Amino acid sequence: EENLGDDSENLYGYIKAITSSEEYESFLQLMFGEVQRQQQEAGACMEGQTQEIQVLVPEGMGPGQLLAVDYLGQRYELYIPE
Repeated sequence: EENLGDDSENLYGYIKAITSSEEYESFLQLMFGEVQRQQQEAGACMEGQTQEIQVLVPEGMGPGQLLAVDYLGQRYELYIPE
């Protein structure tokens, strides 16, 4: 990084994103971190705030069962409603 000087075009960020995509888990972690950073900049990520997502219930599962859902790098266990 020192050899190239100023990173005004975000070359280091680009290189980090490209090389992290070689390992899927690292890629996901980097992308989720960027989403959270952008939400914080926009003031959208405040304590106690909720976000609604749609989840498709897999065939064979029904009301009252527990469904594991991964969203933005976090795992949530949700009960399927009636």
